Amino acid sequence: VIGGISTKSSIDNNDDYNLEIGRGPSSELLLADVWRMRDPHHISSYVFQSRSGDDTGMPLELLPGRITSHQLTTSRNADEEEDSMMCIEDIQVKIALNHSCLKGIEYIKLAGPGTMDAKEHDAPQSRDYQAKIFVSSMDSRENECHSSSLNLRFSHDAEASVLSHADIPTSGSFRPATSLMAAFGGLPLHGDWELSVAMAQPTHPEAHHGSLLQWELIIDAKPCNVRAKWEKIEPTTSSLTRSTFTPRRQHTALAVDSSIFVSGGLAQHHLNDLWRFDDDSNTWTELKSAGTKIWPLNGQVAFLGEFGLLSYGGIAKYGPLKQGDDLFLLDLFEDKWKPVPVARNLSSQYSGDDRYFDNGMPYGRYLSSIGFLNIANAMYKSHGYDGKEGSAAIVFFGDGGLLHNTNADSYGFVPNTFFDDAWILAPGGIEVSSSMRQRQRRHYCHWRFRENSTSLQSWNSTCGWFPSSLDGYAEQCRLESIFIGAWCREQYQSFWLS
Repeated sequence: VIGGISTKSSIDNNDDYNLEIGRGPSSELLLADVWRMRDPHHISSYVFQSRSGDDTGMPLELLPGRITSHQLTTSRNADEEEDSMMCIEDIQVKIALNHSCLKGIEYIKLAGPGTMDAKEHDAPQSRDYQAKIFVSSMDSRENECHSSSLNLRFSHDAEASVLSHADIPTSGSFRPATSLMAAFGGLPLHGDWELSVAMAQPTHPEAHHGSLLQWELIIDAKPCNVRAKWEKIEPTTSSLTRSTFTPRRQHTALAVDSSIFVSGGLAQHHLNDLWRFDDDSNTWTELKSAGTKIWPLNGQVAFLGEFGLLSYGGIAKYGPLKQGDDLFLLDLFEDKWKPVPVARNLSSQYSGDDRYFDNGMPYGRYLSSIGFLNIANAMYKSHGYDGKEGSAAIVFFGDGGLLHNTNADSYGFVPNTFFDDAWILAPGGIEVSSSMRQRQRRHYCHWRFRENSTSLQSWNSTCGWFPSSLDGYAEQCRLESIFIGAWCREQYQSFWLS
């Protein structure tokens, strides 16, 4: 979330009045801060590997008739909070050893951190926090000894099971004898893990030797307790950027990869600048704007999808357009807007003031809120949605266009024009131009960001420019180039049109 307007208005400064009549808020109310909310369901990947050395005991000698064990401690990453416990979403084990008689391996077992941490997370108390990765068969014990190195990966999604082999295989990826996910799935990740190799008592006079060379855990984990949390970012400004990011509201913010491009907006006047916020470095860079795009209407919201750029709502010179006339589509490659006809939804479930809609479509509005949905059909059936699955937009609220010259009615009241409704727009029936069809994506996109290509060099000198003492100054960045960059990466999203 970047910038906006604070709700801490001042009665003395008459800020509420200024907002209503369109003079704009006092500068104290405008914000330029940056906040991030990480995906509370995010999955992090970890690799924990045993180390060789005297202090670790590796390589570890495998003694006949003994169970040899090695412990590996999994600790938090530096950027993880102390109170953030991660639980296992996927787990794999890699083992490397050598032995002069592989048939002497009776079993290989993995034990997890134990029940102490797990009890805090309502794990079943009957759970046995260990899994046998390999168990030898009686048939294999009749075979002759042979010396070999062993390098195996155990994963629940491997095609072949280790149990399908009479002898322990020496390389490859296999499903373990006991499911790792059945034993450890959903349990806390951090703690002490132990790998044990049990060697059989020799039944022949010759001595056999071997060593556990290395083992590692490959784990995907997500937070055990899912919660959303805001984090305030303190961004810096690129060294050669001469100005600072201005507090603003109603700006266009569009993401491409891990960068957010912010164009225009309102302060004490209309802004026409262009900035890029790089999330990986928390840095603002001012770009050279090619000018603000002329949108069909003012105060529109937009939805970038596979079909192009769809804009909704907005206000014209004399107010919002009538229902069904305020939806427009931009072909990103032909740079041409066209109106989009809207089908009436006669099955609409809305039952409020009939001022809001006619024949199942929302009343004209501006300054509404829009969200991008990757819609699942079943999810919205209970709310009257009967469209197809796929990309869709959800529109909330908005202003029906209370203009400055609005007169009171015969009873002395000024009609309330703020809406409290919500609508889903499923653009599945939109007529898409040939240049925006999915099958054309390779033709229009694959060459644009190819390494060392002319088009990538052009991007790096315009919208992707980063200041340094060697680069000089940025060339003009066009908003259309940013839209195309997001579309080619299939980063579909919703935003304001400033």
